[in-house]
Amino acid sequence: MKLQQINRSLLFVPLALLISTLAFCGPDGQQKTRAAVITYASPDALVIRDGSELQASIGMVLKEKDVIQTASGPLDLQTTTGATVRVRQFTRLELAGLISDRTVRLDLKSGVVSAKVNRIGRGENFSVVTPTAIAGVRGTAFTVEEDYERGAVVTVIEGSVAMQPIGKDAAVLPEVVVEQNESGSLSAERTVTKAAVEPDLATQAEFASMVEIDEDLLVEASKSAEKAEATAPE
Repeated sequence: MKLQQINRSLLFVPLALLISTLAFCGPDGQQKTRAAVITYASPDALVIRDGSELQASIGMVLKEKDVIQTASGPLDLQTTTGATVRVRQFTRLELAGLISDRTVRLDLKSGVVSAKVNRIGRGENFSVVTPTAIAGVRGTAFTVEEDYERGAVVTVIEGSVAMQPIGKDAAVLPEVVVEQNESGSLSAERTVTKAAVEPDLATQAEFASMVEIDEDLLVEASKSAEKAEATAPE
């Protein structure tokens, strides 16, 4: 059963997916800023900004270089690029590369993220980068785990992900495409080993339960945050 079919049967708003601050052109042709917004946060989730720890809260607009640290519960983010991300418990994630050259880059320091990317426009790309691999999205639902012993493990629920190992000398190695219902993990030689997987009901339910808000509300939240910053005292 596809995720789209599951989503329609649930009493949640339709899903979207993922992280951060992006640029787009408005009706006047000028570049605007759109930001990622937290749509769900566990009470012990933190946003670390400029060295200060802030309690994560629903509606908080996230900035480039913000670090998300979860503890016993998850945190959900949404962007206006058609992406929704769940930062699972005990995970540390930095929002990086979110404005320049229309790139969304999430740096996964440790833990697990689940993401569903519904659309990617021309010239845009979405990736999750770990210390050992890069997962480049091609319109998909997937999870990335940075495992202490195995390194990065990518599991694709829908679509496909281009997985590029990072060698011990920091060189990016040739990519391997991980398809739907497959997982890719790293060998000791930093090559990708693929295996068939069958998503269980718990995994499917996790994607279906990601919290999304209307895109217009995201834009309004971003505008409000920009206005507050512009009028804040130095």
